[in-house]
Amino acid sequence: MKKSLKYFFNKNCIDGKKKIIISIDLDNTLVIRKKGSNYINPRIKKIIKILIKNRKINLVPNTGRDLVGFSAFQNGGLNIKNGVFGSGSLIMNNGHIFFNQKSNINPFIIKLFIDAVSSGILPFIDLSHAGGRIIYYGHSADKYYNLFFSQNPRDWCHKKYSVIKHVRDYDSKKLNKVFRVEFPLIKSDSAHEKLFNHISIKDSDSIKYLYKLLGTKSGKIFEDYSLKNKKYFNNHYSSEDIIFARFGKNFDFVNKGAGLKIWLKKSSIMFQDCTIIHVGDKDVGLINDTLIKDDLPNALIVMVGKKYNLDNPVVDLHLRGNTEKLLLDFFVELSKILVK
Repeated sequence: MKKSLKYFFNKNCIDGKKKIIISIDLDNTLVIRKKGSNYINPRIKKIIKILIKNRKINLVPNTGRDLVGFSAFQNGGLNIKNGVFGSGSLIMNNGHIFFNQKSNINPFIIKLFIDAVSSGILPFIDLSHAGGRIIYYGHSADKYYNLFFSQNPRDWCHKKYSVIKHVRDYDSKKLNKVFRVEFPLIKSDSAHEKLFNHISIKDSDSIKYLYKLLGTKSGKIFEDYSLKNKKYFNNHYSSEDIIFARFGKNFDFVNKGAGLKIWLKKSSIMFQDCTIIHVGDKDVGLINDTLIKDDLPNALIVMVGKKYNLDNPVVDLHLRGNTEKLLLDFFVELSKILVK
């Protein structure tokens, strides 16, 4: 494996002469979730800190996490002030947050969700926006309060970014730049049953059952959006009875590559003047790391672990096996080249 790494670095002329951008997925790549919600191998963390301190790399976490999840990551020992969040929806450059306007959900759709909570069709909705997360709940949320923020580990919650309000307090003028809506679906609820079943089997037509649930007949306004099943962390409920749905712009508008391209622009870095390496673990589903190539075709894609397709032609380096060990090997070899 180390021979493969050396060949990869040599082939791509990675010698420290050009600025090196390491765009890296967090969960199940840099962060080993089986060992903790923000666990990073201590040796990897040490190498990264040295490389950043010596200005050998720019580390850009490129993740599906929002500000709540990223602040939890920062508290875990890597206080990085750059990143791409919400799979390209938010960009942090030197601590300043920028919103990708292409990820903005139509305010009319947000109002449909709010009305669904007001009428009791949905117990609550969880909105991710440019300033953090906000839950709006209604009278039908009585039995489901302990589901709030269950889409993430509990220790991610940060009071600065996590807000809970009754739906009567919704003010469209104070809430904008929303890029994600997540909400629970209860199988035993007759209004939810069809949408629940279609999302469960990953049916691409799920979106049409959503707009029917929200009480609108026309699906045209939903054409640029996707709806997926989101894993959640709450032992009080079975995924056979309750699932979370995640709604947002589809990958044609917002993805990790588009977000990284904005980060480069905000950093005044021309992609021709740097070597971009993106490290990820998945090439399908909610988070597709290989989409980086769509916006940055010269970027190098490194995949680690066992969750990706070995036959994917856009991947430049396959590191198949134990993610933590292989990622450590990657950073050790990189540091040998850059720190002399």
